[in-house]
This record gives sequence, C-alpha cells and structure tokens, in this order.
Amino acid sequence: MPVTILSKWATMSLPNQPSRPTGMVAQVRWVPGHSGVPGNELADKLAGDAAASAAANPPGHTGMTTAGARRWASMQLRERFQQWWQTCAHKGTVHLPPPKLSWLPHLPRAALARLLAARSGHGDFADYHERWNHANADLFCACGARKTPIHFWFCRKTPERSRLLFYKGQPLTLEDLLTTTQGAVCFSEWFSSLMAGSGP
Repeated sequence: MPVTILSKWATMSLPNQPSRPTGMVAQVRWVPGHSGVPGNELADKLAGDAAASAAANPPGHTGMTTAGARRWASMQLRERFQQWWQTCAHKGTVHLPPPKLSWLPHLPRAALARLLAARSGHGDFADYHERWNHANADLFCACGARKTPIHFWFCRKTPERSRLLFYKGQPLTLEDLLTTTQGAVCFSEWFSSLMAGSGP
C-alpha cells in the first residue's frame, strides 16, 4: 500500500523556479532497492567478474577507464615489488619488511640519498665496495668497524646518535627509522643538522 510522506521540501518553492499551482499535492513513495529483484544478483556477479577480469589483464583495448588502468598498474607494481623483495638476497643489511609504496615526505636531497642507501645497501659500505671491486675504497669507519648500511645506528662516534631513538616523544626502533614516515623525517632532521654543523 503506497504511503504518503509529508515533508518540508515537498511544499517549499525552489529559487528561480515558478511556483506550483495551488491545489497541487506532492507525494513521496518508497521504492524497494534491488534486493530480491530477479536478475539483480546475476548482474552483480557478472559486473564483479568483469571487474576482476579487467584487473587481472593488461589494460589494452579492453575499454578500461583511466582510473581502472591506474589501479591495475598500481596493483601490478605492488605485487611484483613484493615478489622481488621476497626473492632477492639482502646480504649485509638488516632484515626489514618491504617499504610501503607511498611517497616519502619532502626531504633534502642529501638526507634522502643517505636514507635510501641505508635501506638498499647501495652506498659507501664495505660489502658494496667489495662486490664491485673498488680497490681504493675505505672499508672501515673511523671507529674501526666495517662500514655497513646500519652502522650509523651503532657507531660510538655517530654525533647526536640519541636523536635517532625518539621522534616527538615517541621511541623509534631501527626498523621504524628506515621504513616509516616519522622515521624518515627524524633521520632527515638529524642528518641535516649534522651537515649544517660541518659547514665552513
């Protein structure tokens, strides 16, 4: 049985609209959703299958939207990065989970380079120099230990090393420092202060 709903908007005039003739009655009727409508479940299933198929195949001439293609590319990048991270050997580096594929905050170039070197193991490190046969490379820190990507965390000669242990009152682990946004900002602020102190 139809139900008449009286509401404020049913009788109000809209701006710049002609007024309704007097005596006109507006009725608002409840209309059931798609639940239980024959064929609706099948239509939902077919739409889901099509979306899954589009996500699993390259966005060629499939009629994929730009937003869909971006989602597909992002998903493929994430999956392949995870596969690469699990299969590649991280010799000489601390075991870390895969970094999140999100933009780092704006960091000074020098600080970002040092942070990425520590995360990747590619830099002024003993294993790296030995791998590429850099004959004249200095393999040892001034403290006498071999240079490793995470040596700065342990080195007794690292200036202001305590600043790397906390950020805004919250404790940081080495993993936090190398894989989180707050860790990246903390590292950048520490490194930038060292560079400013070593200037002329």
